[in-house]
Formats: sequence, structure tokens, C-alpha cells
Amino acid sequence: MTRYYLPIMFLFIVLLLFREIFTYKKNLMFKYLLTPLITFCVIINAILSLRLNNQDIYIFIIVTGLIFSLIGDTILMIEEKRFFIHGLVFFLFAQIAYIFAMSIGYRFQPWNIFIALPFIICILILYNSIKQKSPGKAKSVLVYMIVISAMTFFAVAQFNNGSILKAYLLSLGALLFVISDIMLAVNEFIKKIPNSSVIVWLTYAPAQFLIAVSCYYG
Repeated sequence: MTRYYLPIMFLFIVLLLFREIFTYKKNLMFKYLLTPLITFCVIINAILSLRLNNQDIYIFIIVTGLIFSLIGDTILMIEEKRFFIHGLVFFLFAQIAYIFAMSIGYRFQPWNIFIALPFIICILILYNSIKQKSPGKAKSVLVYMIVISAMTFFAVAQFNNGSILKAYLLSLGALLFVISDIMLAVNEFIKKIPNSSVIVWLTYAPAQFLIAVSCYYG
């Protein structure tokens, strides 16, 4: 890893810590300042990996996904107005970018079927719950759930390629991403979660960081 990796990681942790504290204390000025800076650090971390390997296409697509995520983060952090669906669109683009990156060189193996089954069940359960509470937005959320499930499928399927460390990074990152999005959906459509933004970012930020770190491994 480059000599800048550890300082960037340390900065990421510090920014996340202060972001969580200020968000918990309802200090919107610092929340609005720190939230995009965290994702920006993650983007820089991914870009730095270009100096270490030759998987330029993979890194470029991951960075593109992170930029979409940065826009989504900026939209969703606003508390004065609700822009949930607007933010969801940019995160949809981010997930599509991740799918393109993670599916590079994918070759189906029979065990991959068992990756898909749990997500199909979770999608049906969550969709049914959202449809009962917010029927008008259920279809939009369903599309996003299908796309993020596909992203997670290709993340776990990285074990097909023999790059074990990269597979672990992407699988854990995807799982944390799914957890953060489930909490976000529950808070938005089913039941309000106290300090939801603080809780969501405890999983969301590390998820993005792990996905970015995967750029260091072929």
C-alpha cells in the first residue's frame, strides 16, 4: 500500500467518529461538513490504489460508484427536507457501478445459487412490509433492493476467482451495506429508529471503506 494509505485511514476514522458525535448531538453544521468529507476520504483511498496495481478499469468503476454515493450522501444528510427517493436514485447508480466492477471476469459456479436464495427471501419480506406502510414507494424501493442484492451476489461470488482477501473485503463491505440500507428503509417506511443516521453510518461508512480497499487487491 502507498505511504498515504494509513494517514487516509486514520483521517477516515477520525472524521467518522466526530461525524457520529455531532450528528448524535444534532449539530447540523458539523454533520453537513463531515458527512461528505468521509466519503471523499474513501474516494481518495481508492484512487491511491492506482499506483500499486494494473486493474485500472475495476478501480475506475469503483470510484465512479463512490462519486455517485457522495452525491447521495449529500442529498440524504439534509434534515430540513426529505429527499429520500432522490438520494436513492444516486445510490442505485452507485450499486450498478459496483455490479459492473465486481462482475468483471465472473464465471458461474453451482454454489453461487445458494448466495441468491437468502436475498430473494429478504427482498420478499421487506417489500411486503414496505408495501403495507408506504404502497406508493414500494416499487421504487423494490428495484433498489434487487440491485443491491445483485451487488452483494457478485461481491460474495468473488470467492470464485481465488482472490480470498479481496472476496472477504467485498463480502463484508456488501453485507454492511445491506444492513445499513435495511435500517434506512425501516426508518423511512416502517418505523422510526432513534438516532437512525448515527446507527446507519456505523455500517454504511465501513462498507464503503472496505469496497474502496478492495481496489488494492487483484
